[in-house]
Amino acid sequence: KPNAFNIKNLDKLKANLQLEDVHDATVHWIEGGEGLQQMPTEVSGARKEGAERMRKKVKKLCDRDRVKRIVSKWSAVQQRVAELGRAIETEEAQTLGVYRTFTDMYELVSNLAQAKAEREKAKAIEAQNLATHAKSLSDKAKRRAEKEAARVKAAKDKSERKKQVADDAQSNLEQLQDDASHAEEAAERVKDHMSQAEAEAFALAAQGANTTDAE
Repeated sequence: KPNAFNIKNLDKLKANLQLEDVHDATVHWIEGGEGLQQMPTEVSGARKEGAERMRKKVKKLCDRDRVKRIVSKWSAVQQRVAELGRAIETEEAQTLGVYRTFTDMYELVSNLAQAKAEREKAKAIEAQNLATHAKSLSDKAKRRAEKEAARVKAAKDKSERKKQVADDAQSNLEQLQDDASHAEEAAERVKDHMSQAEAEAFALAAQGANTTDAE
């Protein structure tokens, strides 16, 4: 197709060949093959030679334009490749950023999990220490309770022994009181016997005196 590079030459070709369409001229001399076999019938003689020269010029211009298009396409391809490279770099940077973010999050989660595990371990150690301390206090309380029970038992036994001694003393006192009462009664009886014997002695003495007097 004509462009700004070769439109002037194509217009000149159109004027020389008396063709009505620039596209016809382009197709005729660029895609028409070798020589002038496919030239229009109205083109002949010296004009054919001029047309052949013009065809070569057009072909040269179109080849140059094709090279330019190829270079332009190659430049566009290079630009596209550069854009794709930048996009890939951006994607890689984003991927690396996501990876770093994921790594940071994983490290953070790992640190949190490790800190939680350490806290749980510290709590377990503290609980074990508290349990050990509680057992020690329980053992001490148990020993104190056993000592107190032994002391109470000893005091109870001592109290029972004191009570037994007191009961024995009371029994002995009562026995002594009974013995004293019996002794007092015996003394009264002896006193009565002595009084009676004394009376009998006086009576006998009086009787003997009367007998003597009588004699």
